[in-house]
Amino acid sequence: MWWDRWGLITIVSALCYLVAMGAIWRLVLGPSFSHLEAQEANRDIERCIAALQREIDDVDEMTTDYATWDECHDFVKGANPSFVEKNFAWSHLDRAMGMQVYALLDAGGNILASDASPFLPESERTLYLSALPIATLRELAPTGPPPHPRASSGVASTALNPIIVAGAPIRRNSGEGASVGHMVLARLLNEALVTRIAQRASVPLKIHSCAASSPGDIPPIPKGGILLTCLGADSLRAETTIAGLAGQPTLHLVSTLPRPIMAQGRHAMRIIGWFAGIATALIAFLFGRQKQKARQLELRTNQLVESWHQIDDQNRQRTHELALLRETERELRRLRGRLDAVVRAVPIPLFAKDTGGRYILFNPAFDAFFGVRGESLIGRTASECWRSEDASIYHEHDMQLMREGGLQIYEHRLRDASGRERHVIFNKACFSDSEGKTAGLVGTLTDVTVLKEAESERRTLERQFQEAQKMESLGILAGGIAHDFNNLLVGILGHADLALLRIGQTDPIRSDLQAIITASQRAVDLCRQMLAYSGRGRFVIEHIDVNAAIREMAELLRVSVPRKIDIRLDLPGDAPPIDADITQIRQVIMNLITNASEAIGDSSGTIRVSTRRVAMQAHPKDGPPEHQESGSSDAVRIEVADTGCGMTPETAAKIFDPFFTTKFTGRGLGLAAVLGIVRGHKGVISVDSQPGRGTTFRITLPAAPARSVPRDTGSTAARQPQEWKGTGTILVADDEAAVRTVATKMCEHLGFSVIVAHDGTEAVRLLKETDGGVTCIVLDLIMPGMDGLETLSTIQAMRPEVPVILSSGYNESEVRRRFGKTGFRAFIQKPYQLAQLRDILRVVLDSPPGPS
Repeated sequence: MWWDRWGLITIVSALCYLVAMGAIWRLVLGPSFSHLEAQEANRDIERCIAALQREIDDVDEMTTDYATWDECHDFVKGANPSFVEKNFAWSHLDRAMGMQVYALLDAGGNILASDASPFLPESERTLYLSALPIATLRELAPTGPPPHPRASSGVASTALNPIIVAGAPIRRNSGEGASVGHMVLARLLNEALVTRIAQRASVPLKIHSCAASSPGDIPPIPKGGILLTCLGADSLRAETTIAGLAGQPTLHLVSTLPRPIMAQGRHAMRIIGWFAGIATALIAFLFGRQKQKARQLELRTNQLVESWHQIDDQNRQRTHELALLRETERELRRLRGRLDAVVRAVPIPLFAKDTGGRYILFNPAFDAFFGVRGESLIGRTASECWRSEDASIYHEHDMQLMREGGLQIYEHRLRDASGRERHVIFNKACFSDSEGKTAGLVGTLTDVTVLKEAESERRTLERQFQEAQKMESLGILAGGIAHDFNNLLVGILGHADLALLRIGQTDPIRSDLQAIITASQRAVDLCRQMLAYSGRGRFVIEHIDVNAAIREMAELLRVSVPRKIDIRLDLPGDAPPIDADITQIRQVIMNLITNASEAIGDSSGTIRVSTRRVAMQAHPKDGPPEHQESGSSDAVRIEVADTGCGMTPETAAKIFDPFFTTKFTGRGLGLAAVLGIVRGHKGVISVDSQPGRGTTFRITLPAAPARSVPRDTGSTAARQPQEWKGTGTILVADDEAAVRTVATKMCEHLGFSVIVAHDGTEAVRLLKETDGGVTCIVLDLIMPGMDGLETLSTIQAMRPEVPVILSSGYNESEVRRRFGKTGFRAFIQKPYQLAQLRDILRVVLDSPPGPS
């Protein structure tokens, strides 16, 4: 049978093709891909070496800069003995420049000064200092008359980490005269520096010291070469060594690299091999079957010729033509069956039209998409099937395609079988008849609604992210303004406080000074609101009755609210107390009632303020917190409802944005501050509003624990003796002139002598000059140049016994959250008054020394 022979030929052909593909991979493509991977690995290692060389050049350049500094030359000559103390501070060398070891030598090779970073453990400091012997230093920077050699640099091994070391001759910046010594700087090649080198090279990298590694850990690598090791089908290890100062291998560089080229090539070969093998087998199978059929046809034809050899030539010709026609018909039926199968298998809607725009073909996907039977549309035009606006668009595009030819792609919106609007993309092309003339067009439509919706959602998420960034930036701005404003209030409150001490109780100016202090305290409250919005405010938490606070504010606001507006209170007695800042809660109530009054305007209306018990639930993942009213008492809800004009959804979505307002320019911080206060008290706020139906704000705050004890709000000044005086000298360091002036007058009033510093550098200098005469230091946290924390660290190293009082416009909890415990004895928040400063000085100076 034909299958026995051609089936065997098919199997043998497929196997031969697969063997040929395997041979091509082994002998040609595999080695080529391996060579490409090796080249890529070499380039990766070369980038790592180049990144390491940039670090070496950086150390080389810094060493040259120090060595050609005239003050360095004078130090070696003995003309500037304080050079090292002034210019080799580890806060600059280590933290700013990344240098952990330095050494200065004279022309004879004697070490004049050397040290390792104090931020390293003592054992590591000794190790890295001993890694720079005098002989190595001399080799790095030989001395002699001009012309002077440039700085030499390289790497050296230690028992722990390798180091990058550079040396240069010490000479004057002008280049005149012989070099007088050597300058050597070293940087640790630690894990952080290796990570930075790897990031620069964009290559995963590990660097080991050859001295710290055992002989078996480093394979034999040719000098200047790269050793590649295959770790499997997906990764490749590249290794090389770097010579140090002595010319011996010092660093062992190892990088584990992926093998995307080989993996992709192998995957492509497998796909090509299988597809080609299957295609070869299929072709051989079809060819054998066609060959067998041709033989059968030939046999039947010969039989007919032999049976009807007496028929004349005309009858024989007609018989032959009839046989060919039948074969052609059968072939056409086979082709039509294949075409129908392809059309049915296409998963997207497909259609065809003739040159008159009449439908001639549909597939099942088209029927399912539009919910119609395609057979019912055969022979009809678009205007007879679809809406007029859609039909005109289809007709215009069809005519253009038949005129110009080619491929036509355009986007359109239409409705599917369910009536839902869909975004689709039409792909159309013309087909020709046997004479090459355009016979019609065939087209498909692809539903891209999901992609469009995903794109819209992505834009929405981007807008939300930008809004979050805007809120964060405005919070930072509000915190900074409040901090600077507190500095200004120090001068106002301090001078007013001192002035009160110098006048009598009956002096008429006393009431004016009290008014200044009262106004300043209101400004302090404003700063607290701004800090609350920025998330940096500190609340004075008390056990308060919400109903009492609402009644108090309602009575105060009745005067400012128009008489046409009725304020109604619905305050049941079972509203639980809360732990909150009473000033902040009053501010929330005042802002909400004021907003409700302005929403009603000059018309008559009602403002209803109510409270009730609710149960606060956890925040869901995809929306605001939900509240469920129940008999539990773990939260209290405050509702402020008005009968005013209401808001549109667009306006309601923006009311908590800073500086957004529907009123005149200059308003817009009220509701933003309310939001910050509520969040600071771990509460939530929501709004319900419709145009013409009024607005309702709902605030839910957690109730106080059952055993909560009211906060003791008595001031320190009331408990301490008012006549306390001190002795000694206080150093005041602050960059604000007004703060320095007020602090000086306050300390002098308390019996102290005062010295002032404009910044941290001057404070350190004055502390050195006083030589033990400073009793206490009042230090500002934020100053230009050497800030408060850096100054505090220097003071602790010089004079740990001197107590330091840290001062800032931010509150103490924010300072400790951001900077931790850094050794200061006490903290005072700006703006402060005389009584606060007196109490803190008394506690600090009368208590035994110890950390804050």
